[in-house]
Amino acid sequence: MNIRIYIMAAMMLSFVACKNNTKQNTSSEAKQENKVGEPHQHDHSDGHVHGENEVHNHDNNHQHEEGKSCDHEHDTEHSHGDEPSYNQTPEHQHKEGESCDHNHDISKSHAHNHDGEHEHGSNCNHEHNQIIERGPEKALIQKLEDEHDHGAENTGTHSHADIKYQITAYSEDFELFAESDPFSIEKSSSILAHFTWLDDFSPLENAIVKAVINTQGNISENIQTKMLRPGIYRFNIQAKKAGSSILSFVIETSNKTYKIEVPGIKVFNDAHAAMHWDAPVANNTNTTAFTKEQSWKVAFETQRVGIQQFGKTIKTTALTKPCVAGEAIISSKSNGIVDLQSNHITEGMQVKQGQQLFIVSGNDLANNNSSVRYVEAKNNFEKAASNFERIMELEKDKIVTSKEVLDAKNEYENTKVIFDNLQANFSSQGQIITSPIDGFINNLRVSNGEYVEAGYPLLAITKNQRLILNADVQQKYAAVLPQIYSANIRNVYNNTTYSLEELNGHILSYGKTTNKDNYLIPISIEIDNTDDFVAGSFVELFLKYQGNEKHLNVPNSALLEEQGNFFVYVQVHPELFEKREVFIGATDGIKTEIQKGLNANERVVTSGAILIKLAQATGGLDAHSGHVH
Repeated sequence: MNIRIYIMAAMMLSFVACKNNTKQNTSSEAKQENKVGEPHQHDHSDGHVHGENEVHNHDNNHQHEEGKSCDHEHDTEHSHGDEPSYNQTPEHQHKEGESCDHNHDISKSHAHNHDGEHEHGSNCNHEHNQIIERGPEKALIQKLEDEHDHGAENTGTHSHADIKYQITAYSEDFELFAESDPFSIEKSSSILAHFTWLDDFSPLENAIVKAVINTQGNISENIQTKMLRPGIYRFNIQAKKAGSSILSFVIETSNKTYKIEVPGIKVFNDAHAAMHWDAPVANNTNTTAFTKEQSWKVAFETQRVGIQQFGKTIKTTALTKPCVAGEAIISSKSNGIVDLQSNHITEGMQVKQGQQLFIVSGNDLANNNSSVRYVEAKNNFEKAASNFERIMELEKDKIVTSKEVLDAKNEYENTKVIFDNLQANFSSQGQIITSPIDGFINNLRVSNGEYVEAGYPLLAITKNQRLILNADVQQKYAAVLPQIYSANIRNVYNNTTYSLEELNGHILSYGKTTNKDNYLIPISIEIDNTDDFVAGSFVELFLKYQGNEKHLNVPNSALLEEQGNFFVYVQVHPELFEKREVFIGATDGIKTEIQKGLNANERVVTSGAILIKLAQATGGLDAHSGHVH
């Protein structure tokens, strides 16, 4: 009986202690963010394999050994013995009375979300944001492949054989794209560099290139005098000191020396720590590989887009006409029959000033015969000249009067003027038609043997150096016509667009009233002619008037249209391009406003985008095809 009473008293004391412990846990729950019953789970998104000396830092301070019972929730930092240290916010909770049965096998990986705070020991200094400002352009360092071999996770070993980093940088003259081993002071790193001229996106050839890595004044360099292939050079370089470094390439050509710098390079004390340099991985979503070797063989170009002033435009069509100052119309000076003395007098024929074209002859005409008039004028002149000479001889001997001398002189001068005029424009065959200017024959209106009258326009000679664009705009734009300051002209036949400044053009005038035929307001523009424009053809005209709006815009050549939707290829790095849909706004014939889909300072393909589309349609290309590794 006493034993039974003793047992009952012990049970009551145990119940009171358990209740007090429950109150303490309830108070702790007010500070606990994690929900009861959720399992402890680490999110190792990068598949990292931890070493034995690494420690996890959780939001719980409570520590417990493996296999021991854990019957409460944790409110403070929680440490898993000898595991890696990460700064994170886990959702580690245990139900009351449930044992904490974590298997902390160091050979298995835990998934952690590092957010840029992960450190692999004292020699590893991560920078997850590897975009470094370098003047107007940014250098970019990306991880080529995942740094860990997940197949080795169950064995507790690392595999870093395929780890490489991709480096992209720009100078005013060059694009650099390189694939590099991680940098450490234990062994040399191999760098496979591609150099591209930015003016025409052609490969660098016949140059001496020096790679230099500078760590706080400790400099290592490697010089290459020969390229592996056009544009491709390989370097092997070993840094002398660990720390933040600058990788630079000095390019010596026959004319000039250039330099490309890439700051933010990390050099580590040992090769293993270098393998864990956690640079961002390139985004491969909806991307297409297009190697530098491929782009060098075709018309290819990328441009950096940005927010620029983009004024409003008026789109219309214009008729091209020769400039009045650059055109000469030749008319017949007498009645006659056209005699084309050459079978090569055709429209478009190039002629020189003073070149004889054809003759208008009146020899066979009964009336207004130019040949008869010419012979008559010649005879009258010769008679008057002879008489004037005779009178002048008699005047010496005072045989003739002064009146007779004046009459003879007057008759001589009158006949001379008439004969000189006919002689300058006619011959015994008729009127000689010559070109007054250099140019080409335009609008030939006569044919061989055709009769023409005096004043009839025979043909036009055009210099074709300047053109007039005659356009009409709607009346609703009447108020903004005085604000028009420039224009873009697009040739619809070859899809080439020029700015008014490129064609040395200017706005001549705009109408104050409407045309009687179409009730539109006329506007005239004068431009230099190029081989792309033909007088008499139509062009698209984008009239630009004042506007202070700033918009993100891209060249029209960057846009690809698919069933009414527009896309651009955005550069991930110089050998990988993301196809991205964009929403467009207004266009001025050269650039188009992007309302959505692009960010400022991204690089897009502006020439050769269709080739990347074709490469994507074939099922994709090997990202390393053509590389020399």
